[in-house]
Amino acid sequence: MEQLLAASLSLCIDHRQMGELSAQLILPNQTTLDLDLQNTAQGAACLNTGRLFTLSLPANRLQVFSGLKGDWSVLVLDNDRVSSTPMGYLAGWSMQAEGLQ
Repeated sequence: MEQLLAASLSLCIDHRQMGELSAQLILPNQTTLDLDLQNTAQGAACLNTGRLFTLSLPANRLQVFSGLKGDWSVLVLDNDRVSSTPMGYLAGWSMQAEGLQ
């Protein structure tokens, strides 16, 4: 891939209180990109009870990774520390990148 033209990230999350969550994409150089779950429309159901969230990523932040090589990961945090809060799960995630070869 010579140049990244567009990228998106999809998260399958099963959690009843989405307002409690924050998420980050961790890039291969260990910098982070905050993911705005609160202003992302929930999509179709995923797996049994999860919801799909798809976010566009700023291509300019990802340009430095030749061929998108390296380890990528997603971190989702539940910011409500009350123990009686319902539990949730990050069931899976995927990233799609488009560019010139």
